[in-house]
Formats: sequence, structure tokens, C-alpha cells
Amino acid sequence: MHPHLFPTITLFLIIVTIALIHCPTSLRADNENYLTCEAPFNCSSLVNLSYPFWTSNRPNYCGHPSFQLDCSSKVPQINITTMNYSVLEINNSSRTLRVARTDYLGKICPAALVNTTIDNNLFSYITSVDTNLTLYYDCPPPLATLPNLGFYQFNCSINSSTTFISYYALTSTFVSNGNLFGACNYWVNVPVLQSVFPTTATYDAVIAAIDSGFMLEWDANNSQCDTCLKAGGLCGSDPTTSTFACHCTNGTFASGCSTESTRSSRMREIIAGIAVAVLVAVCIIICYLRREQLSKEFIFRKTTRKNDENIKEYISNYGSLAPKQYSYSEIKKMTNSFIDKLGQGGYGGVYKGKLPDGKLVAVKVLSESKGNGEDFINEVASISRTSHVNIVTLLDWIYKDLEQGMDGRTCGVITEEGEETSRKMILVSLWCIQTNPIDRPSMNKVVEMLEGTLHSLQIPPKPFLFSPEVSHVDSSTTL
Repeated sequence: MHPHLFPTITLFLIIVTIALIHCPTSLRADNENYLTCEAPFNCSSLVNLSYPFWTSNRPNYCGHPSFQLDCSSKVPQINITTMNYSVLEINNSSRTLRVARTDYLGKICPAALVNTTIDNNLFSYITSVDTNLTLYYDCPPPLATLPNLGFYQFNCSINSSTTFISYYALTSTFVSNGNLFGACNYWVNVPVLQSVFPTTATYDAVIAAIDSGFMLEWDANNSQCDTCLKAGGLCGSDPTTSTFACHCTNGTFASGCSTESTRSSRMREIIAGIAVAVLVAVCIIICYLRREQLSKEFIFRKTTRKNDENIKEYISNYGSLAPKQYSYSEIKKMTNSFIDKLGQGGYGGVYKGKLPDGKLVAVKVLSESKGNGEDFINEVASISRTSHVNIVTLLDWIYKDLEQGMDGRTCGVITEEGEETSRKMILVSLWCIQTNPIDRPSMNKVVEMLEGTLHSLQIPPKPFLFSPEVSHVDSSTTL
């Protein structure tokens, strides 16, 4: 790849990448509440949580005011009607959670005897999976018939000193035999799962059932939340009024997102997608056009190391008579970006060019080569100077005869007039083959020279001793 092309393409790709990453975010940047509440969060052992729950590290407008979680312990906790519960499981799809009373974890003799209560406006028991375990505290002496009725005794201590008799019921028989516990001072209902309800009257089985918790179903403005979600918003609350709020991409509303805002958001997403596609297409087109533009330069750069060595050897052999070398950019400027093609040569196209001094030249662009390039180098050498031994010898012989005033070695008898005509024709011919085009006479001048006297003609310079004038421009030494 061309060295100047790589940074250009790299910069363009970086811009496209930034656009791809930034466009989706910029579309939603209208509402900070939406951006803040969009990502789910983790709380202790629970992951991927969202509305209606929130924590102290998450704004309250992302959740419902009554669903704040405490993530400071190993198991998250929630407070319902001043009672703390350990949150063991949350299912957002069914909007249910499994909780256990923290004051009964690992024991059935809590410090305070408080009945289980919930906020019926927000939560409800799932009767198909929940049941009650009833505990009776501080009762009179035991009755022998209680175990047969489904009641079992256990002892609790108050302040680690006073012990009182208590019972727990494994069945619903206490409903019909509740009069037996009229003398008990306290009783507490602790919900448990039917699937783990103790089938044996052991102390550990009862504790395990309580620790497994029970199921609750929540209703945190569920119908309004469904409407909000269908409109593309996020459920939340108004931090000022604590009422339900729908966070949309273009603002926060009391219910769902407006149709106009939804259409606007979708339209912007479509426009962004089209813009990105256009950027990618433009990138491809630029790369293709740039590649075509530099294809001729790539041809020059495909020359092998062997050819480079041959060129260096050629330059050292021919010395000052070697042709002037130009860089590709200079040749491109001379030929006006190869716009005027004169024809097709043996090794490539021939283009019209103009040197910095205004001289018109023909520029041959190498597009194919045979072997290792020696044939091309030989052609350049033959064009750059008169190098054939026979031609050099012939010219040298003619100039010697002219300079020494010899008879031209004509065969047979020739008159003086014929001798003069012969010498004039030789002189005119030598003028016409001058290497420097400026020294060559025009046709009118040739006629004038032939019609004039021999003494008026000057002997031209030897062509093989003349090196073409080279304009002084800054140029590189290699193609």
C-alpha cells in the first residue's frame, strides 16, 4: 500500500468507528434518566436487577419507593412494613420474589415475637405455593394429646434466664382445636413453602422450612409499567411525587412514551443507520479510486532488486551521458497526470510531456518488461546516446576528412564542382543529424545552405561528443 494512502484510510476508518459507537448513544442522550436507569444492576448475590428495585448506589427514580434493597450483607434485604426480610430470589418475568424473615433465620425463638405482616397494596401471598407455620409461645403445661392433634412442644428462653413452654403446629388442626391454646400468651404465623413444609416434628426441620422462605408477588404499577415498556420506555418513579413515571429517550412522562417521540426516535435510528452505511460506502469508493489513481506508481515500485542493480550499473557505465532521471511525481506533473497519450510503445504507453524549461518530450511509461529488464535498459541506452561502434566510426571518419580538407575518398574522376557539391551535402547532412534539436537547421535553411557557397558553411560539432542539455530541477536519482 502507498505510504501516504495508509494514514488517510486509517484516519477515515477511525472516524467511521467513532461514528458507529457514538451514534446509538447520541440518539438517547436527550434524557439523562433513561441513560442512568437503562443498565441493570447487581445486589450482593442477585444479578441483573431492574425496576421496581433500586439501591443506595442507584437513583430512586429508577425504581419504586417501597422496593429499596440493602446490599451491605451477603444476602440482600428488603423492608416491608417495618419488618426486614432476606431476599433469596427475584424473578422479573413473573414479578415474584422469595423472602425469609431475618429475625427467624436459624432459630424459632426470636428476641421479639411479631406476627408476619405485608403491605397488601404492593404484595400478595401465592397461596398455591405458600402455607403458614403457626408458633405458640408461653403456654400452660403440656397436654398429652397434643402431638396426636399435630402440635409439638419446644422451649424458648427469655433473656437467657426464663424458660417457657411453646408449641408449633404442623397441620391446620389448630383451627378446630384453637381453644386448647387460649391460655398461650403469644402466637405467630410464619409463612413457609408447601414444598419444604416439615413432615417430621424435629426442631431442625422447622428451622430449615423457615429459612427457605416463602413466595410473594408484587404489583408496582404493573399495568402502567407494561404500557411504558411497550412504548420503548423504562419504568421508574417521579422523585418529587413518588408516583409512577415512564423514562423515555426524549423525556420522562407520567405514563407511556408519546407516539411522536417513539416515531422520532425510530426515525433518528434509521437516519443514523443510513449515515453509517453511506460512510462505509464512501470509504470503499475512496479506497478504490485511490487505488486506481496510484496503479501506475505501483508499477514503478514493482521493480525488483535485480533491476535496481542493473540500473545502477548502467548509470555507472554511461556516466554523464546517461539520461536524466525523474521521480514519479515529476513525471506525473510533466505529463499532466498522463492525460495526453500519443501511442503504445514496446514496453508501455507513450505520453506527451513538457519539461520545466518548456521543451516537449515523449514519456514512455513502463507497464511490462521481459526477463530482468536488461532489454529495456539497452533501449534506453541506445536512445540516450549514439553508442553503436559502426556509427561512431563512420562519423569519426567523415569529420576527419572534412577537417583535413581531403577529397572525400570519392571513387573515380570527379570535377571540382562535383567535389564542392558533395562536401556541401555532407556538411548539411551532418547539421541535420545533430543531437541537440536546436542545432538542426530548418528546411528553408537547408535549401539556403545548399544554394550558397561551400565557404559559407561551418563544420558542425561531433554528435557523439554532445550531451543533451538538462534543465536544473530538483529530482530524485531513481524512479
